[in-house]
Amino acid sequence: MKLPIYKSKYLFLNSYNNQIWPGEKCPGLVKIEENMSSENNAESQWSSVHVCVLSSSAIAPVLSPLLDRQLGCKSVVVIATPDNAERFEFLKEVLNNHQIDAQLKVISSVFDIETLRQELSELLVSLVDERPLVNVTVGSKPLSIVLHEQAVVLDFPVYYLNTNDQLSWFWPKHQPMIELEDRIKCAQFLRAHGLSVESAESPQMRPGLVDVFSDLLSDFAQRSELILILNRLANRAGKHYQAVLTKAELANAELRAFLQRLDEHGCIRFKRDEVDFINEQRHFFANGGWLEYWVHVHLNRLKQKLPALQHHLASVELQCRATGVKNEIDNLLLYNNNLYLVECKTVRFKAGAKPAVDVIYKLDTLQKQLGGVLGKGLLVSFYPITERELERARLYGIEVIHGEQLARLEDYLMRWLIKKR
Repeated sequence: MKLPIYKSKYLFLNSYNNQIWPGEKCPGLVKIEENMSSENNAESQWSSVHVCVLSSSAIAPVLSPLLDRQLGCKSVVVIATPDNAERFEFLKEVLNNHQIDAQLKVISSVFDIETLRQELSELLVSLVDERPLVNVTVGSKPLSIVLHEQAVVLDFPVYYLNTNDQLSWFWPKHQPMIELEDRIKCAQFLRAHGLSVESAESPQMRPGLVDVFSDLLSDFAQRSELILILNRLANRAGKHYQAVLTKAELANAELRAFLQRLDEHGCIRFKRDEVDFINEQRHFFANGGWLEYWVHVHLNRLKQKLPALQHHLASVELQCRATGVKNEIDNLLLYNNNLYLVECKTVRFKAGAKPAVDVIYKLDTLQKQLGGVLGKGLLVSFYPITERELERARLYGIEVIHGEQLARLEDYLMRWLIKKR
């Protein structure tokens, strides 16, 4: 039996008091690309040849059926227009890693219907011996309609991927729907978009540290000021990662107790009137990075309840392979084969403040570029944001979890994940 081929990319993470910190040498490994290449060996009643349309706005409806082992795809012809044909190479690379052959068919135009009909007819007739499965989920309306028309004439199976990740059959009639597998990993999905994951984490928080922030969030009204002071101390710390408390801060008994608990769990060193953030990683954690970890912890918990939550990463740095442009995303996940993005902020947003607007614009842009029409964006803010900014977020289709809602983060995350677009 031929074994599947596995290609993995690892990040080295360190453990300090059972707390994982990014970027340090240690024996631990976090795999951010799993099973990057595995054969579609499952037996299928359908042809192993597919025909699909390449879309510039949605890759999931193309990629998911091709990688589903129930359909057993081994070869695909990808139809593209001249303006998006260059994206084919990114998709082809991912498919080839799964031993799926991919060929490109560039059509002249989607506006000249007769020419379009002739080109698609010639393509499908050339595949008549294979009786391929034809995917009409994406593409312009003229292209999808004519492709469906020509496929039915030749009695080729025609399918459409619904927004709930179920595959329905236009032809032949009365075929049962297929629930697609949720097996794509984040790095594969992004590679098909022409992006590479330069770095990422799958962080964990020590249970005691989880308790520290659970206690803080459970009494948000009384304790939220502690995070503001922690941010202030982190900002005051210089290149040696040390900050001296003011007299007012020293007189704050609740602050001293909070800092002492962080010291006990290895986040900082707190002695008398000085806070030592130790190194860059712990400084990042104390200066707002903890919220990224907090979201990641709750996504881990949700994976036990929501099998459709197939993969997620934190502190992700992406690079466009064509332009070299980089982007950073706090949390990134795949749910039902669709990409969702999360940005986490611990700054206090004020009315009309630029940071809130920037985050909303960034999420709106990236969710469209990376997730397509089915992608989602979420802003998780420690401090409540204004009604004006909430309205702006709603306008762009961005969900917001903020303030006291963080005490029930898992519930709000679940609602966001299962909510239909």
